[in-house]
Amino acid sequence: MCIFARIYKQHKNSIMHYYRHLYHLIKYTNKTFDDAPEKRRLYMRIIRAQFTAAEHVALFYNALYYADPEDRNEAQAAGQPAPEGQQESTTTPASKFKRLIERNELLHEMDKSMLIYPEIHEHFYDKKAYGDD
Repeated sequence: MCIFARIYKQHKNSIMHYYRHLYHLIKYTNKTFDDAPEKRRLYMRIIRAQFTAAEHVALFYNALYYADPEDRNEAQAAGQPAPEGQQESTTTPASKFKRLIERNELLHEMDKSMLIYPEIHEHFYDKKAYGDD
């Protein structure tokens, strides 16, 4: 999380714009096709296809960086520091983003070897986030 915090501070304006846009695109797609799961999956595959390998991994860490307190506790148990400036009881858009990532299998086909500690970090998300592996 420290590495992500450093990158975030340097590129805050472009990073946050990208993730806000992506979050609202995914949220809109979910709402629009809530009653049509096959169409929703199709659009999620199209969205996911746009990710470069680096964007995919950055998405993984972005949603964790702003995760709910219980998610931070899991990260701290694995030796990762809590992100600076997080409020303990607030559900942030990014923690909602983590749930959207899991629901929509947005980590499917992500190159897990690009994670900083793949064998530890991949467990920060529910298995459904990775789709049909």
